[in-house]
Amino acid sequence: MNAIIPPVAIDGPILSIRRFATVPLQMANLLDDQLLSPEMG
Repeated sequence: MNAIIPPVAIDGPILSIRRFATVPLQMANLLDDQLLSPEMG
């Protein structure tokens, strides 16, 4: 959970909830899905 409040939040307070994947991404997944180039990997 992240909370951002003034003066950092310009438009007012913000609350966000992050949910992480049950199976973390691996480098091979990123390359196979062409989310990264081989050079970047």
